[in-house]
Amino acid sequence: MGTVIDSHFLALTAIVRYQFFFFVITALLKFDKVTDFAGSTNFIILAVLTLELKRSWHFRQVVLTLLVVIWGLHLGLFLLIRRGHELLLE
Repeated sequence: MGTVIDSHFLALTAIVRYQFFFFVITALLKFDKVTDFAGSTNFIILAVLTLELKRSWHFRQVVLTLLVVIWGLHLGLFLLIRRGHELLLE
């Protein structure tokens, strides 16, 4: 069985930079709604990235990746709607 992460850890570095980018935006603008977006899209990016880096297209892996993408979209929309309601109540 091959490795999921590439030999130079470029995928891991990209995810850490992605999260750090949104952290900087949150810290500078004092606007934490983007952290919900970053967290939910992180699941999507990792699922697609691991499927692509593995270069193995078995039915089970594609279905599980698709389910994680759907779950990440659902989580992102839920957090966006929930945060919108919280802001209205303040």
